[in-house]
Amino acid sequence: MATRFLTAVAILLAFAPVLAAAPVTNLTFVAFDIETTGLSSTKDRIVEIAAVKFRGTTVLGTFSTLVAPGIPIPAQSRSIHGITDDMVKNAPPPRKALSDFLEFVEDTVLLAHNAPFDLRFVKAETKRHGLPFGARTTIDTLPLARRWFPGSKRHNLSALAAHLELPAARAHRALADAQRVRLVFLAGIAKESPNIGLDRLMGERARPSFARNPRDQKSDVGGRQRTPGRQVKAED
Repeated sequence: MATRFLTAVAILLAFAPVLAAAPVTNLTFVAFDIETTGLSSTKDRIVEIAAVKFRGTTVLGTFSTLVAPGIPIPAQSRSIHGITDDMVKNAPPPRKALSDFLEFVEDTVLLAHNAPFDLRFVKAETKRHGLPFGARTTIDTLPLARRWFPGSKRHNLSALAAHLELPAARAHRALADAQRVRLVFLAGIAKESPNIGLDRLMGERARPSFARNPRDQKSDVGGRQRTPGRQVKAED
């Protein structure tokens, strides 16, 4: 049971040896986020994916696209992210959207808030359409945020944005949330040693504890919340 629990909440990392000790200031990151029709990566689909590429404090580029899911978007999900069937009817199909996304993130370190959720969907979608996802170094900013910002009552993106007084942005749209992931990461990195590497950054201190704050579970859909029967992602 403990093994299954750790597997579910552990930080997802696929360290390439050359990256492990590299100072984070020397690495190119891509903060990304998705919006979906629901919580199940097998039954539900991605409706939006966006990403911000950066090195240090310099933004190198952005990527954002709606995705035609091929299934209706449930009302509960629409109420969260505001994406409607009409908005996606002429959007790129999943294969095109994911192919462009994979090209954008090539040779970067991925960042996502509650990364297991986003990665499950991206991996399922790429597999479904015969696209190679491969082994990609991915950092989950949620457990890091719990360590970096203990003063925040909750650690979803909206709460962290308020705690850090980040610029106002529409929650639960992929590009706005990807930008927030980047800013949260930069605010946290500023608390670390200037030359800290990924290996030290993602040490045991960054891992989630067994006692998770239930209030950190997301309370919305289409993009995220998690309590029994919810249609969304566990953290934003």
